[in-house]
Amino acid sequence: MEEIKNVMINLNKSTIEIRNDVRNEITEMREEFKKEMRELKRQNQEKEEKWNKEKRELAERIDKQKEWEYQYARRENKKRRAKGGILTGVRKTIETEKTKNLERTNNTKYI
Repeated sequence: MEEIKNVMINLNKSTIEIRNDVRNEITEMREEFKKEMRELKRQNQEKEEKWNKEKRELAERIDKQKEWEYQYARRENKKRRAKGGILTGVRKTIETEKTKNLERTNNTKYI
């Protein structure tokens, strides 16, 4: 009977040790996951800063006497590269369909 008690005690101790090992592994995995998420956030912030910097540089380079219109690029398939995408500059002194429509909505006549 005492032998059975000793075996049961040893089994309980080993299960406790196994549970502690599992807990340690889980905490290590959590820490690793948190570390990877921090790294991804940092990389994302760097990309955003780069894009914003490029956008500012482009805005400084373009001609201020033109009105800039853009058409987005379209992706035909999920895996292929996007096609199209146009940035067009129109002189502000030239009337376009857009400006004519604005004048019509303001109830003004144009020649």
